[in-house]
Amino acid sequence: AREVHREGNDGSEYTGGWLNGKAHGKGKYKWADGTYYDGEWDQGLSHGWGELHESSGRVYKGHWYRDKQDGDGEITYSDGTTFKGTFKNGMKHGSGKMKISNGDIYVGDFANDKMHGCGTMVRSSGVKFEGTFEEGYIKEGKVTSFKCIYEGQFLRKGQQHGKGKLITLEGVTEYDGYFLMGKTCTKEEFDRYEIEHPLKI
Repeated sequence: AREVHREGNDGSEYTGGWLNGKAHGKGKYKWADGTYYDGEWDQGLSHGWGELHESSGRVYKGHWYRDKQDGDGEITYSDGTTFKGTFKNGMKHGSGKMKISNGDIYVGDFANDKMHGCGTMVRSSGVKFEGTFEEGYIKEGKVTSFKCIYEGQFLRKGQQHGKGKLITLEGVTEYDGYFLMGKTCTKEEFDRYEIEHPLKI
């Protein structure tokens, strides 16, 4: 590949390796809005290691596979949220650590850009969620707050829902039974709710 410097009619420019009319090897492509990719290319596609700095302030540094973020990488969002881990097909996928700008930290599994699988979320308040996450929310596991520990099932947004236990910080089980949208209930009340509100598949 030979070195070139090209400017497009749309305000874009490219400096780097060139082969058969396409970016190849190492090079930097800049869009008119100021966004730029600096890294490795393969026949016109971002491929290998590279950095994408978007005009919005979002920055990705890591591996690419045929124009998609794929493999190990790290991303910093414009609000200061950071993620370091694995990507697949342009999305967070596999294991990683996300520090959210509000102070929350999640370490665990991701799928299709969401917290999904085993993980631990520590809120900025100090409340800790450990267990199985599904599409961004805890589904089953344990929550430790300053008042007590809850072990059991959850509804979206981390509400206690289903079978669960309330345990004191000293380890004494205070309640072992059913919860409905964050409140204790009888099994009959819970079953009635489940029948009246079937989960949409």
